[in-house]
Amino acid sequence: MFRTAAALLLALAPAAIAQHADIDLSLGEDEDGVTRLVTGSSDFQNPGEPIIRGVRVFTATTGEGGIPGFTDDPGFNALAGELPPGALLGFDLVDALRLWSGSDFDTIATEPMRVSLFTMSRLTPPEAGGFTEGFEFAAIGSNGAVHSHINYRLEAPEQDGVYLLTIQLRLDEPGIEPSLPAFIIFNNNADPDEADTAAAWLEDLLEPDTCTADVTGDNQVDLADLNLVLANFGQTTENGDTNDDGQVDLADLNAVLAAFGTPCP
Repeated sequence: MFRTAAALLLALAPAAIAQHADIDLSLGEDEDGVTRLVTGSSDFQNPGEPIIRGVRVFTATTGEGGIPGFTDDPGFNALAGELPPGALLGFDLVDALRLWSGSDFDTIATEPMRVSLFTMSRLTPPEAGGFTEGFEFAAIGSNGAVHSHINYRLEAPEQDGVYLLTIQLRLDEPGIEPSLPAFIIFNNNADPDEADTAAAWLEDLLEPDTCTADVTGDNQVDLADLNLVLANFGQTTENGDTNDDGQVDLADLNAVLAAFGTPCP
């Protein structure tokens, strides 16, 4: 199911729903010190912090220019100095196109989506967890900025509904890892409230699970969890292992300390 696949692949960073059509890009370091392309969104309500970093859920509406199933939103932005000058920005499609059922995105759409620019064109993979290699579509300017759009169009026979496209952004620059998958929710002649509901559902799904620190399973991160981690520290065991890596180590201790006192309903 999509919920299971997303939890395994994507719950590596917090998410929020974008307040603007464009996907803003910058560079960042993850907790392992890996430099990665990071998606975000412009924050027009807080001029002192123009980009909300870590946003991975974006929304768009098809029918642009009177063309059924078509839009060139969201575009892609980077402010001056954010990206390596001269690098090429590209994308890959990392899951089948999905259709909102009213409660989840488990359903694979019968029609694919075409992502294109000029003569370059790619279709979403037909299978769950599939991969379609995309193409490079923009060059980063000499000032480290970029603004570009690509085209999205539902293939016939498109149906009214809310669709989900999963896309990964990359730079052809050594040492920079691709972004975590970003999610674009397209409203194709559906009720706007339904699209908002789908976006909120996906945002909730991507929120990090603080209750992994509840290693005793009593719905509370407290002294019992800390004692279990300390009792098994340095051992290969599931007891006290918060991140399922088979080891009870500093990462597990830090997880419990960070969530200490947190209820886990």
